Amino acid sequence: MVDILRTGFAHIVPEITTLVSDYSMSGEMKALLAELLRGITLTNLEFSWTHRLDLVDRDQGMRRIISSWTAVAGEWNWRELWAELASRNVNHTLRVLELSCVNWNEIIPAIAAHPLGAQDVELVVELYGSSFDYKYTYNDEVYSDDDDDEEEENDDDYVDVDDDDNDNGNESAQNEDEEEAPAPTPKPSRERERFERELVPVPLNIPNLRRIVLTNSWYYTGDEENIPRVEFISKILDAISSDAATIEVCVSGAGLEEEREPVSVSAYAEQHLKGKWTLCSHCLS
Repeated sequence: MVDILRTGFAHIVPEITTLVSDYSMSGEMKALLAELLRGITLTNLEFSWTHRLDLVDRDQGMRRIISSWTAVAGEWNWRELWAELASRNVNHTLRVLELSCVNWNEIIPAIAAHPLGAQDVELVVELYGSSFDYKYTYNDEVYSDDDDDEEEENDDDYVDVDDDDNDNGNESAQNEDEEEAPAPTPKPSRERERFERELVPVPLNIPNLRRIVLTNSWYYTGDEENIPRVEFISKILDAISSDAATIEVCVSGAGLEEEREPVSVSAYAEQHLKGKWTLCSHCLS
């Protein structure tokens, strides 16, 4: 693909989709990015939760990188990827940055190393569940890896006995053990502790942030791990800092109506948007 792009093919085709076997920032991947970005000014960038990368130039040309089904590595190394893009000045030309909340705590530290420097930046955040980490969004149950280890150990210690000879004795002994044994103390789950930490987003600074758009991708009110959407949005806004005196917030598509107790856009704005945050013109219309 790199050799084809070097022939000038990329300059005459408005949309290019490239399949890669893995997402590692190898020499081949860097060469691919160099050819995809050659001669264009990147203004829009979307980090998809599916780990697809969409790049749009100011003339609305599209460059998309997705993984083939044979992918060895299913996730980008966000720090290396953003460093490579920043080396091509993308952090200073980018006007619209789109990302999913489930990748927030992976992408934002990378961006912090090479901050966005363009004027009037728009941030689009896709809301999926209520976690800022990809690994803990899809779990209906949070558990510790140690639990699995203990189950395997117990299986190894199991000894088969003759049921006919030992039923009465075993049953009596078991009843005595159950009566005398104290209730086990629940062991702290490292997975649960980490999940709780992932409910806190890494701070993000965009000096010239003009607008933030929050869109609803998926929201399940029945999962006890999910926090209310209003609270989740507040966590995101609290994590963002900017030199801008006023920043527009678009929440018309943020899923507020899917709360257990639905919240209108106007009610949300009145109760939660203070200081520099103001409802966007789209929400007001």
